[in-house]
Amino acid sequence: MRKVIAVVWVILLCGTAWGMDFPTIGQCNGRNIRLREFPGPKGKTAGYVNTGTELVILGDVTVNDQRWFKVDHPLRKGNVWIPAQYVIFTGERAEEIFVRVRLMLGINQNKTRAILGRPDNFDIDRLEYPGLRLWYDSFSLQRAEVSRRGFAFGGVNVGDKPGALAALGMPEGWDKDNDTWTLEGAGGEAMSFVFSEKGIESMSWERPVKTKGGRKL
Repeated sequence: MRKVIAVVWVILLCGTAWGMDFPTIGQCNGRNIRLREFPGPKGKTAGYVNTGTELVILGDVTVNDQRWFKVDHPLRKGNVWIPAQYVIFTGERAEEIFVRVRLMLGINQNKTRAILGRPDNFDIDRLEYPGLRLWYDSFSLQRAEVSRRGFAFGGVNVGDKPGALAALGMPEGWDKDNDTWTLEGAGGEAMSFVFSEKGIESMSWERPVKTKGGRKL
C-alpha cells in the first residue's frame, strides 16, 4: 500500500484583530460567561461557558461599539453569541476544512450527543455510532473514524470515487490502486482516506494531542 501526504499551508489571523477567517477555533477566557441567543446585552441567555471551553467561531458583528462572536453552541444544537473580549486564540492554526469536521461531529461529547443522539457504545473517552467511531481527549473531540456514507470530509464521502480527492489536492495518478492518502494541515490536524478502485472505503480525522513541557495536557 502506497501512502502520500499533502500539506495545507494556510495562514490565518489568530488573534482578536479584524479580518479573521471563519470558521475557526477559540477558547473562552472568563468565568460563567453568558451565551446569548442574539448579540447584545438584551439577548436571551442561552447558557454559560467557563475558561478553557473550546468554541467554534462562526462569525462576528459589532453592536453599539461592542464586538460579538457567533459561535456553535458547545452543549446543544444551534448558534449563540458571546462578547469578543471573552474569547482568546491560542495560536492553533485551524484551517476551515478541519474545523468543519468538529462542527459536523461536535467539538465535545455533549455536543456530539446533541447532534447524533445516544451512541450505540460509549466510554469515558469514546463514542460509537453506526459507521462512526469518535475519541475524546479531556472531553474534546480528538479523533474520528468513518466507514459509511453521510459524514463528509471536505465534501468527500465514503463510497465516492477516488477521483473526488482531487478537489482536496490529491495528485493525479494516486487513484489507481489500493492506497491511503493523507491531507495534513499546518497546525498538525490531518484527515486520511483509504480507497481502492471501487471507491473510498474509510476516512479518519485527527488533531494533535496538546502538550506542555513534553507532558500531555
